[in-house]
Amino acid sequence: MLLKIDIVAKYNGLYYYFTRQNMSDMNIPKQKGFKGQKVIVLPTEVIGQVEQDPWINDLFVTDIGFYPDAVQHFRERPSGSLQHILIYCIRGKGWVRIHGQDQSLRENQYIIIPRNLPHQYGADPHCPWSIYWVHFKGEKADYFAQACQGPLNIPASEYSRLRERISLFDEMYLNLEMGYSTENLYYVNMVLWHFLSSFLFIQPFRQINRVHEMDPLGEIIRYMMENLDHSFSLEHFATRVNYSPSHFITLFKQKTGYSPIEYFIHLKMQRACQYLDMTGLRIKEIAGKLGFSDPYYFSRTFSRRIGISPRQYRNNKKG
Repeated sequence: MLLKIDIVAKYNGLYYYFTRQNMSDMNIPKQKGFKGQKVIVLPTEVIGQVEQDPWINDLFVTDIGFYPDAVQHFRERPSGSLQHILIYCIRGKGWVRIHGQDQSLRENQYIIIPRNLPHQYGADPHCPWSIYWVHFKGEKADYFAQACQGPLNIPASEYSRLRERISLFDEMYLNLEMGYSTENLYYVNMVLWHFLSSFLFIQPFRQINRVHEMDPLGEIIRYMMENLDHSFSLEHFATRVNYSPSHFITLFKQKTGYSPIEYFIHLKMQRACQYLDMTGLRIKEIAGKLGFSDPYYFSRTFSRRIGISPRQYRNNKKG
């Protein structure tokens, strides 16, 4: 018996044929699906409530899932999706077609397909992908979609924190599994910010595991932290990493948003706050510990940076 072919997708010169009668509304074979798959689609009523809630309507989940070894997985949306779609491949490979262009998506790669953009995607027939995916929307969602179009790589590293990223997904999924209480929705959609940020800001996400791996600028910041009792010039810092002062200040600003000296003072004031909070040292003694020979200059610097005097800061109740 001949089957009517409803969908034809071409990728890398190969044609993929799908019949709608064998596909569910998510284009998964009805008779078996994917062993170990996870899927939650939030009800329209719940999404409507979230859209009206100023606590979480900036960025929120509408659909979430995991498809392991997704044989025959295929999706086509001629008019696009109403939400942005993150696809994160952890194993195998697949393909995505946007604007008529085919792109492969492989292990440790991800892509965000912007809302309302026609697209197709599917698993490679010989090495089907395993993917985590999230549909999301909200007033701030466009920022993530614009920054994370790809496919983009998550470089392999001993500091990758791949398991931690999946743990963030699991936190969202397991809480949604327990229902749509206001508390659950608040928590899940606040975790979503962290989950998406782990893709957009890969280096800061990994930083917690990079105690011993320092780039030159990271080494300078560590050097600053270890020498807060000194006063150093811009030239001193630049010489330590063999950069010219002008090149060093440009790179440092790109990394931190501050000049090196401003950042050094920021670290000193942070330590000053800790001394004021956790010790009985006099302000003159704290100034000396932070490389200030003039305690009055220290107090003026502290007041300008923190907004109140050291004495006022110490007297404020914390926690």
